[in-house]
Amino acid sequence: LKYQAPFSLAPAVAQSVSGTNVTLHGTASPTVASLRVNLKPVELTWRTPTNWSVTLPVRPGTNAFELVALNRLGKPSAVPPLRTEVIGTTAKP
Repeated sequence: LKYQAPFSLAPAVAQSVSGTNVTLHGTASPTVASLRVNLKPVELTWRTPTNWSVTLPVRPGTNAFELVALNRLGKPSAVPPLRTEVIGTTAKP
């Protein structure tokens, strides 16, 4: 393959966000065609052939996300899933 990148996620550690969405960023090899987050398919934005981002809804409190890389056939790829947590906080007026 012309481009190689490990399956990675940023932020990989818990973070707090104020609002109703969080954008996660990461890298993946071109063999990764899409992601499933908490068992649901999500649409990725590919910024480069190996850099992706996804915007996900968050609720107040702890939001756990498990990201599974899928190949072009929609099957989980051989790389282990990635996990992170986002703490949703209510914005103060």
